Amino acid sequence: MLQILLIAYRNLLAHRRRTLLLGAAIGGVTAVLVILMGVTNGMKSTMLESATTLMSGHVNVGGFYKVTAGQSAPVVTNYPKLIEELRKEVPELDYVSQRGRGWAKLVSDTGSVQVGVGGIDVADEPGFRKVVQLREGRLDDLNQPATILIFEEQAKKLEVKVGDTLTLAAPT
Repeated sequence: MLQILLIAYRNLLAHRRRTLLLGAAIGGVTAVLVILMGVTNGMKSTMLESATTLMSGHVNVGGFYKVTAGQSAPVVTNYPKLIEELRKEVPELDYVSQRGRGWAKLVSDTGSVQVGVGGIDVADEPGFRKVVQLREGRLDDLNQPATILIFEEQAKKLEVKVGDTLTLAAPT
């Protein structure tokens, strides 16, 4: 075995240019692979954080409340007790957010669009501020009644800007 390694070493020394070229190619490909893996992992991490913060979180608790004999509503009752239990069972819990969800038609003077509606309390959601990038307006204005946050593409389709009036139409 020692003889084979000696022959290989002498071959590398005899053909220095080929050895350096091959070493540079291997190093370059390795560097490109490491860079692309870093970019991919960064994109994955950013998308996961944005999606979980905007839409639902890592853990979702939901339930249905029987309003009448023939109707139910997606409501969790006695949620303070549930939050207390969650904090006991999951000590590494970052924060808890309570959201209302639904579907509605968003109507402006020039058009309408079907949207998923989510009610949030921006004061209780620290992650939301990190993820959302506002084009116009202020995030703190969402604490005021009759205030809505829509996506830029929705604003273009409805031909609205900050301060314009929108109507939410939903079945009751």
